[in-house]
Amino acid sequence: MKGFKDSNNFLILASVAVILLGLISYFFSLGNPRRQEFPSSPGIIQNAQ
Repeated sequence: MKGFKDSNNFLILASVAVILLGLISYFFSLGNPRRQEFPSSPGIIQNAQ
């Protein structure tokens, strides 16, 4: 049971880290319009919404 609980906490921490990284990159692209020049940036933002 202890090992299962540790792995569950790791999954929660990993998902929170991924969400935080996504929000940081999203706000950074909003704050830096030059990022929009790359064709992949607008597509990623549209997929996130």
